[in-house]
Amino acid sequence: MGDGELTRAELAHLLTLSYGTTGAAVAGQDLRLPLRATPSAGGLYSSDMFVLVDRVTGVEPGLYYFHPGKRLLQLVDDERTLAEVAQYTGYRERAGEAAAMVVYVGAFRRNQWKYRERGYRTVLLDCGHLAQSVVTTATSLGLVAHPMIAFVDDYFNAYVGVDGVDDAVLYLTLLGPRRTGDEAA
Repeated sequence: MGDGELTRAELAHLLTLSYGTTGAAVAGQDLRLPLRATPSAGGLYSSDMFVLVDRVTGVEPGLYYFHPGKRLLQLVDDERTLAEVAQYTGYRERAGEAAAMVVYVGAFRRNQWKYRERGYRTVLLDCGHLAQSVVTTATSLGLVAHPMIAFVDDYFNAYVGVDGVDDAVLYLTLLGPRRTGDEAA
C-alpha cells in the first residue's frame, strides 16, 4: 500500500459499485424495489457500511455512514483518527498506513425475522459478499484493499454505536493507493 491519498472520485466509485443502489426492479404496478450490485439473502441487505476516512482528497477525516440509496456519506464521528483506531487492530502499522478503512456492521434482526436461526448465517454471508465486492472493485480501480478480522470487537462496536448483539462489527477492509515504483525502493 502506498502512502498517498485516495481521490473522492475513487472512494465514491468504490462505494457505489460495491453497495450503492444501482437500479430498481418493478414488482406489481407501483412498487419499485431498489437493487444493489452485491447479493443479499432475501434482498434484505443486512450489512451496513461505515468508512473511516484519513487521506481522501475532498473528504474531511472522520467516520462516515454510507447511505446506499442516496449514495452519500454521513459524518458520524470526527474525533478519532485512523492512527488512533488502528491501535485496536491486530495490524496496527498496516492499518495506520491506510488512506481509509471500511467497517462492516451486521444487522442480525434484519434477517432473523425471516430466516430465524439461519438468519445469523445469512448475515455473515451478506457481509462476506459485500467485503468481496469492495475488494474486487478496489482492485479494478488499481487500489489496494486489505481485508481483516483482527480487531477488538468491543472497541469497534462502541465506535460505530452498535451493541454487539443485535448489530455488530464483523469485518474491516483497509484501503489505499497502490505503492509506486519510488515508494517500493
